[in-house]
Amino acid sequence: MRNKYHGECYRCGKDCQPGAGHFERYKSGWRTQHADCAIKYRGTSVHYETNPLNDDEKFHLLDKDGKILKEYKNAEEVLQDLNGKNKSEFFIDIKMHHMLTVPEFVNRYQTNWRR
Repeated sequence: MRNKYHGECYRCGKDCQPGAGHFERYKSGWRTQHADCAIKYRGTSVHYETNPLNDDEKFHLLDKDGKILKEYKNAEEVLQDLNGKNKSEFFIDIKMHHMLTVPEFVNRYQTNWRR
């Protein structure tokens, strides 16, 4: 159903003007997404804060202590850099907001990368 009120698209994080998107019930409230984002990301778990898909979201390779070792533009760069390294010694941070273990990161981004 089209949105009647202004909101922030939970898929891309940009403003969604009234009538430009859809709203949906989520947990005990409502959330909005652009009509284009609804089509583009249908069937995925893309969320601009916790599961970004854009190349400009910034990923960080962290050591066990949470120290940033390297910054990346996209998930593919991260995965390429991890080849040959002990994966249990690292974490991946998304937008300085959400930290994942390497296996969680690989599973979330559904790549063809070998663990």
